[in-house]
Amino acid sequence: MTRVRTLLVDDAVDLRILIRRALEASGRYEVVGEAGDGVEAIAQAESLVPELVLLDLSMPRMDGLEALPRLHAVSPASTVVVLSGHTRELAEASALAAGAVAYLEKGLRPTQLVVALDAARGIGPRAIDGGTVARPPIEPPETATLLSELAHDLRSEIVKATGFLTLTRHRLTDDHPAALSAERAAAAVDRLARLLEGALAYTRAGVDSLVVRPLALREAVDDLLTGLVDDVDDAHERITVEVDAEADALADPVALDRVLRNLAANALRYGDGLPVTVRVSLDGDRARLDVLDRGPGFTDDDLAVLFRPFARGTAGATTGGTGLGLAVAARLVQLMGGGISAARRPDGGARVTVHLPRATPPAAS
Repeated sequence: MTRVRTLLVDDAVDLRILIRRALEASGRYEVVGEAGDGVEAIAQAESLVPELVLLDLSMPRMDGLEALPRLHAVSPASTVVVLSGHTRELAEASALAAGAVAYLEKGLRPTQLVVALDAARGIGPRAIDGGTVARPPIEPPETATLLSELAHDLRSEIVKATGFLTLTRHRLTDDHPAALSAERAAAAVDRLARLLEGALAYTRAGVDSLVVRPLALREAVDDLLTGLVDDVDDAHERITVEVDAEADALADPVALDRVLRNLAANALRYGDGLPVTVRVSLDGDRARLDVLDRGPGFTDDDLAVLFRPFARGTAGATTGGTGLGLAVAARLVQLMGGGISAARRPDGGARVTVHLPRATPPAAS
């Protein structure tokens, strides 16, 4: 199959690398050139005459909107698709009026990007509606493969960066002017590693098969406590557990452990050192799990976005959270047929509640 000759135009080199890998991994696109701004893009388009130009808008020297008509002038046969960090409301109409066939927002997963480009070129399963490509459903196996490859490369670079920074810091005395910079750089790399792992966990949630079966929730909570004692120094002293002895649920044990561990760890981390309660009860045909803390609680803004990927609450914004833990938890709960919610407690603090189907139907009254 002949691959589509593609020109990538974006001032972010790292993003171009990721897009190149995504396109070439599909087997349908060949990246024949790259440019970091509109001026370079016009020169490349005139020289290479690509079939497809994937164009960013915000770039130095010449932005995408200014470059668009000139791209068409030097390479009339090229199809131009805009891939921008601007929301559609801000720039879509201008991009389409300037000659782009479609407007895509950055943040599409690799497989989604490929399918959207297929649609923009009129060969995919999705039609263009008013010049805009609808976001297609993700195809987990292909995405998982690509993410696995990217994660391997990223982890390798993170390990190298951590090693170099550690060696550098060991060679510096505490009063050396660069010592603090080395420590800050190491902390930034550590945060990058946590972001990568969190992003992979969110993407993998639901790709790996869940095995839902009847579970005694007392056992699940006991396992949670054992793990938390290993992870958090004062977990045993701060956590109180209240479990209905008859409480059971239909759940995947690994997924449920991950959900509970995340919620309890968050409560311990952001709970101002105060006690945390894990409460398990029955609520009709559902099992209910509450994690309650006495920390600052959630603001209205927090509650509006709490379970979205990369959304960090007010407390998380100052403590280095990745903004992915609750998103992963919510996704796993939903895949197990349950629901998750959060609220401010009337007496102060936060409450996160998980509902799951019961394994044993309630007795008829």
